[in-house]
Amino acid sequence: MGLNKVTVHRLAQSLVSEGLLKKHPGTLRYSISYGLLELGRELLNPRGVIPIAHPILARVAEMTEETVMLNLRDGDKAVIVDEIVSKHPIHYSIGTGFSADLRLGAAGNAILAAMPEAEVEELLTRPEPKRQSGLEYTSEEMRDLLRTIRAHGFARSVAHRVSGAVGFASAFFGPEGDVMGAIALVHPDNRHPDSEQQDAFAQAVIEAAAEVTEALRFSERQSQNIRKETVS
Repeated sequence: MGLNKVTVHRLAQSLVSEGLLKKHPGTLRYSISYGLLELGRELLNPRGVIPIAHPILARVAEMTEETVMLNLRDGDKAVIVDEIVSKHPIHYSIGTGFSADLRLGAAGNAILAAMPEAEVEELLTRPEPKRQSGLEYTSEEMRDLLRTIRAHGFARSVAHRVSGAVGFASAFFGPEGDVMGAIALVHPDNRHPDSEQQDAFAQAVIEAAAEVTEALRFSERQSQNIRKETVS
């Protein structure tokens, strides 16, 4: 890092006192401590979205019997911050903390479709990410896809991030109207071939995303009322 030993030692001691590093007396070496879990939990839970969204995800998971995920936008990526895994013996579980380009997967596509046009266009100038299916989209094909997502209110993907996986997702929004993330459902591509079931999955994520959006707005209104009462 280009720092002298005294400075590095002082920084290490500060991190130990904060619970982010631990020192091993026998070797005098440092390693990462469990305090990072607490730090990461706050990072992945802006505006308290996880406890707000989790019961909604749980209902969708129970109704569909498939894996349901809460994705948050982080710049040009979608990050999974909560996941309820299907109880089927064969299922998909991507895992919390996994992130991917917004052009990959139903969740990323749903978020991208809800972003301001200038931000979308900037992302479309970058090289195409690789999909498990091998499919590649031109910028114009991607714009057509985003228009379809906006028109129907959900995104669907096949083998974008995970081979053999079908994903459905719908975007949800913060109190200020900015897109925060997406509710996604994923299942094996051979489990639900009928169109009626596919329509039900699409409707499930649309309704869940709308419910999370409203719950976040209600939570913000409550917080504002508490602040007003405190000031008065």
